[in-house]
This record gives sequence, C-alpha cells and structure tokens, in this order.
Amino acid sequence: MAATDAEAKAGRSTLRMRRSLSGFFTYCVDQAFATVSPMRTSEMEPKNEGKLRVERTSLDIEQAQALLTPGPGDATTNSHHDRDAIALALMGVLGLRAGEIVGLDTDHFIAATSNTPASLQDYGKGRSGRTVSLPPWMEQLIVAYRARLCASTPAALLLPATGNRLAVRDIERLLERAVKRTRAADPAHARAVVPHGLRHTAATLMLAEGWDVKVVAQLLGHASVSTTSKYLDELPGELSVAVNAHPLTLTRL
Repeated sequence: MAATDAEAKAGRSTLRMRRSLSGFFTYCVDQAFATVSPMRTSEMEPKNEGKLRVERTSLDIEQAQALLTPGPGDATTNSHHDRDAIALALMGVLGLRAGEIVGLDTDHFIAATSNTPASLQDYGKGRSGRTVSLPPWMEQLIVAYRARLCASTPAALLLPATGNRLAVRDIERLLERAVKRTRAADPAHARAVVPHGLRHTAATLMLAEGWDVKVVAQLLGHASVSTTSKYLDELPGELSVAVNAHPLTLTRL
C-alpha cells in the first residue's frame, strides 16, 4: 500500500484499506476465485508517530495555580484579562472543552439565588446539555466582565476583540499568551499546555483531591466513567504517596 514510510498513510486509513482488502480476498476464496487469501500472512507495522506531546498532559497543582494567577494578566498588560481569566478557569477548573466555551451564550449563564448556586448550561459533543455549577468567585468574574460590556453586545458570553464570537483558535491563542505571562512571572512553575491538557488537569486534580469519579464524569459530560479514566494523568509522586498511605502498610517504630 506504500513503497516507503514517507508515502504511508495514517494508521486509521491503512487499517481501513486492510479491512477492505481482507473482505475482498475472503470473498474470492469463498467463490473459489483464489485458494488462499494473501492477507493471512500480511502484517501491519505501526508507523512511528513520535513522542507524546507533553502539552497534552495535565499540569500539577502548582503549575495550574501559576497559570490561573499571572496568566490572564491585568488591565495594564491585557485589555481582555477578565475574559481570559474566565476562559482559563472554565478549562482548568471545570474541564470545559474549548469548543464548549466558544458556544456559550449569555442566556446559558444563570446567576445564583438564595437556594441555588450560579451555573452554566453547557452543550457538549452531540449537543447534549448539562448544567455546570459555578463557584462564587467564578460567578463574580462573569458578572463583572459582562457589566464592563455594554448591554447591546451580542449573545455570546465571551467576546473577541472583533466579531461576535470567539473561535477555538482564539482560545488556543489566549492560552499561549497566558503561558508566556506565567513563564515571565513564575518560570519555575510555567509549562506549555493546550486546551485539552487543561481538561486533563481538571479531571486529574479533582480525583487526586478525592472527588467521586462519577461526579467528575458528570462535570466533564461523560456518559461513562470509563471515558473519564482516559483523561487522568499520574501526578508526580502520587503512586508512592498512595502506597505509603495504604491502610495495611506496617509502620516501623
């Protein structure tokens, strides 16, 4: 299917081609057009895709806190610091996807009442809706941001410098700028990360703090906890701490 590695297709494309050829030769053998399928001895060598991008793994707690603190900047360094702070919090704290954030409208935000906390009505993959509760400090960020904008602004909750709605690429760029600010302010805890890496961060840190996996799955919009488990990254030293804290570990005096 390819003469050289450079000409090789992506793994999924190659697999689909192999399935098609296997089906064709199986039919030929069944119809006595051939005596044996050549696909029986064919092997697929995995294409070297390179190393896993570090940016897709989760941040530890110090790195996440550093990103959320100097990352958005302030009024003197970033005219959209409040908007960026909201976007970073939605990704790193609540685990929203970049595509979900750009799809948020003003009427998706529900302010807190005496009986219920503030919330966002989020629509994830497949437009399946879920209600995401907001901590008070995040509600205050959103209320202050919307108050700074005039009442005639478009329906989108977060706005770009121009246009009526952010794009996913805008989220990626504001995150890249936040990483640069973090690197300048706190280089020891700065690390590059992509939006989905912040989603991993939210899931990993919540489970590390003892959250029930079903609650984390609900927050992330997963129908199954098995999907949630794919988002988890091991935190540095987490395994050794867990082993040392095992209830059946004998303590030597």
